[in-house]
Formats: sequence, structure tokens, C-alpha cells
Amino acid sequence: MPKKNTIEIIYQPILPELSRVQRNIRKQVKTENKVVNKIVDYIFQARGKLLRPALAILSGRAAATRSDESVDEALVQLATAIELIHNASLVHDDILDDAAFRRDIPTLNKTYNNHVAVLAGDALFSLAFHLLTRHLAPEIIEPVTRITTGMCQGEIIHELYPGDNLDFETYLTIVRLKTAGLMAVSTQAGARVCGGTAVSVQALEEFGMNVGIAYQLVDDYVDDETSEIEGFSLDYAFKAADRARSSLKAIGGSVFKSKLLEMVDLVVAMSVQKDMSATVKLP
Repeated sequence: MPKKNTIEIIYQPILPELSRVQRNIRKQVKTENKVVNKIVDYIFQARGKLLRPALAILSGRAAATRSDESVDEALVQLATAIELIHNASLVHDDILDDAAFRRDIPTLNKTYNNHVAVLAGDALFSLAFHLLTRHLAPEIIEPVTRITTGMCQGEIIHELYPGDNLDFETYLTIVRLKTAGLMAVSTQAGARVCGGTAVSVQALEEFGMNVGIAYQLVDDYVDDETSEIEGFSLDYAFKAADRARSSLKAIGGSVFKSKLLEMVDLVVAMSVQKDMSATVKLP
């Protein structure tokens, strides 16, 4: 089972692609206005896990029936758009939660103000959809846009169940709409870009959904945010991890499939270690 700080080992086969994603983000968010650039740079200053773009790339490679320069470029643009959507949602979540810190750095809303943070998040969403419509086919774009709608619905539901009014089933609904939904679309869209079969696309979508459920439950458990969720069970995270592993039985063997399985193991290990701090440093 992977131990602490092994995320870079899991990502080893796709580090060049992740580096391209990171460079592309910096390129895409750059504007002609120094003030705007300073604000956007602030959002991306902290190192993260790059989990969603990594899922998209690993899934694409695991399911690939074709690979050429155009496919590689489409996969990088998809991964870039997904990471932009993720960061936009984090900016908006911090506003709604009145959060003061993220990744040990003061949040954008506290460093500037809520109005600036809302607009910055909106700009990232808009840029993500620009990349999708410019580089990807409609059958790839549609599920991504549908998931972003679901993410908003999940946040609305969360806002309606403050404090100790949240039961486990409602909590799971929110998790599926937000974290798990975005991971599921990352894996299935990655597979589609690389010409995955209908069987592999469905299998990887199920994988992403269950990894997302396991990840969010573990994340909330590690952050001690589960005491007010009536009926919360960490065992559900382990069951979701098992379902994620099982779904990959439909995918042929490859180093990329092996790394997806290692990612599941890492999520489980984080619950045991009570540590979600693993980040990736790219070349």
C-alpha cells in the first residue's frame, strides 16, 4: 500500500503531461492587466494534488485505443479545464464557508474581498468552458457542463442543511454531486478523448465516482468535519474504494491501470494516517 508522500510515484508515468497542464494553466490565466494577473496568480500559488487532471490523464491512457499529437493535446486541454473548474469551485466554496485559509494560505476572499473572489471564480469557470469548446468534441463537453450544474446543486443543498441538520444520505448526495461528480467526469472524459470503448468509459466513470466518494469521506474524516453528520460511517469510504477497484476489472492491464489502483490505496492510507497533505512537485 502506498505510504505518505507517494503521490509523485503514482503520477510518474504522466508527469510530463501534468507539467504541460500546469504550464497551460499559467498560459491561459495570463491577462494584459497586472492587477488581474496578481489576483489569479494568488489562486494558484499553493501546490496541490492535481488529482482531477491526473485522473483524466491516467484514465485516458488506461482506456486508449488511439494516441497521436491531436489526442495528446485534447487530453491536456481537458485536464486543464477540469483543474480550472475545480479551483473555481474552491474559490466560491471559500466564500460560502467564510473560510480564512486553504492549503495553509489565506483565502482569496480574506486577502481581497468576497466581490473580487466571486468574479475571479467566475473568470476561471468561463476560461474552462472556453478551452472545452475550443478543443473538445460536444460529446465530451456536455457531461462536463452537466457536472458543473450538479456541483452548484450540491452546494445549494448543503446551504439548506446547516450545522447538525445534515444526515448521512443527504451528505452522500452532496458528495456525489460535487467531489465525486467532478472526478467521475474527469475519468470518463479522459477515456472518451483517447477513444475508449463504451465498456471502458463506463467502467472508468464508475471508478471516478467511487474514488471521489471515498476521497471526500476520508477528507472530511481527517479534517474532523464529520461529527455533525448524523450516521456518518468511514466504512462507506472503504466500500466505495472496493467498488472503485472492482470497476477496473473491465479495463485491460497497463501501468496506467496499476497507478489508478495505487491511487485508491493512497486514499485509504490517508484515512489510516489521518493525513491528506500529500502534494506533487512537477519538473
